[in-house]
Order: sequence, then structure tokens, then C-alpha cells
Amino acid sequence: MEIKRFSEKQKVNKTVVICYGILVVILFAAYILELVKGNRTLPYILVFDALLVIPFIITALIYLKDKESNLVKHFTSCGYGALYVFVLSTSVTKISFTYIIPMLIFITLYRDWKYNLRVGCVVTLANIAFMVYYLQNISNEAKDITEFEIMIAVILLVIAFSVVTSKVLLAIDNQAIDILEEKEAIQSETYNKVINISAKLCDSIEQISRESKEVGDRAVASKVSVEEIATGTL
Repeated sequence: MEIKRFSEKQKVNKTVVICYGILVVILFAAYILELVKGNRTLPYILVFDALLVIPFIITALIYLKDKESNLVKHFTSCGYGALYVFVLSTSVTKISFTYIIPMLIFITLYRDWKYNLRVGCVVTLANIAFMVYYLQNISNEAKDITEFEIMIAVILLVIAFSVVTSKVLLAIDNQAIDILEEKEAIQSETYNKVINISAKLCDSIEQISRESKEVGDRAVASKVSVEEIATGTL
């Protein structure tokens, strides 16, 4: 019977690809609906769908080729990040900043807080650029500034919680590993003690066996001597 090997990295990559795929399906359907309603032009939808679908297909192919590949997380963030920048640069609504939040959540599965922080920095810079563009070219009323303050605060909070979550998960994993290593050390020490006791027991049994054989030999010799004496007496 073949024993299946559990791979944590493979499980995480699979979950990330599935989450990425769900985002792709939802956004694809949403923007097709925008096209039907006449809110977006066909060229825009074609560019959007290309930036949406092509990076996901590449990420999925990388996963299928090597389910433990580190490239999965990088292509996920870079591919979806390119789409996010495109959406921000062509958006006329401030609510577009929320597109990045699902990805910031599911990449915490990698427990790589430095990676989360790097992605977060890029996301923050993209949103600041979007804010500057919006205020200079679309509207810069007081309510717009207030809404952007809220938007940046939300982004920073999500990034901060993402980083903290990754660090906590990593610390929990390391602690679990330390506990397992401690248990393995105790088991190894117990095993060595059992081996030593068994070896001593075997030596004792061999010694008892030798002594028993010697006693038996002496008994036989005594019997022979007695018989010889008895025969000589007769």
C-alpha cells in the first residue's frame, strides 16, 4: 500500500490558486455585465479580461507542473497586482481600492510576513498614486479627501493585520515544530534506554546460561565420579 506524503506547501498553493480562480470568475462575470449595461466599452473589457485571465492561467499551469513551486505565490501577486493597477488607473470610483483586499487575505496562508509587507507596500503606493490622480483630475472636494483618508486607512489596516497574522501563524508553526522535536528527543532517549536495558538483559541471560551450563557440566562430572567410585567399590 502506497503511503501518501502530505505537503503543506502544495496544500497552500492549491488553496491560493482556487481563491485566485474564484476572483477571476466573479470579476469576469461582473465586467461582462458592465459591458452589457453599456458602462464599459468592448476594448476596455478585452484588456481587462486579458489582464485577468492570462496571469491566472499561467499561475494555474505553474501549479499543475509543480504543486510546490514558489512561483505560484509570486505570479499570483504580480498577475493580480497588474490587474489592480490597471483598474485603479482607469477607475472613476474610489471603491475600486477594495479589489485588492481578497488577495491580501488569502496570501497570508504562506506565513511569509516579509512577502506580505512587500505586497502591501506596492499596494499602498498604487493607492496613493490613484488618490493623487483622482484629486487632481476628477474631483478634490472635502468629501473626496475624507473618503481617501478612510480608503488609505482601510488599506493600511488590512496590510498590517495581514502581516501580523502571518507572523503569528509562523510563530505557532515554529512552536509546534519545537514541541515535536522535544517529543522526538524524549522518545529517542527512551528508545536508547530500552536498547541499553535490553542489551544488559541479554548479557545477563547469556551469563546465566553459561553458569547453568557450567553447573550442568559439573553435575555430570560429579555423577560420573560417583558412578566410578560405586563401580570401584563393588
